[in-house]
Amino acid sequence: MTSRTFYKKTFQIDVLSEEPIPDNVMLADINYNIVYGNWCGKFTERSGMELDGIAVVEELEALGSEPGFFMLDDNGNDLD
Repeated sequence: MTSRTFYKKTFQIDVLSEEPIPDNVMLADINYNIVYGNWCGKFTERSGMELDGIAVVEELEALGSEPGFFMLDDNGNDLD
């Protein structure tokens, strides 16, 4: 098992606009439209936690990634 610690932080973004916001809008586009465009938005931290190797493997898979992103095997162990 890896002795490394990983971190998860969950945020919420509330956005107001005069037109519909696409369902597949990218985070960079949201930021651009809030900072430079005609959207009003607020970015709020909702939660944060530390994760061990096996927990981060589960979180990576839930995000559509895989353990190799952090150089881990399927059990949360370092690949080195």
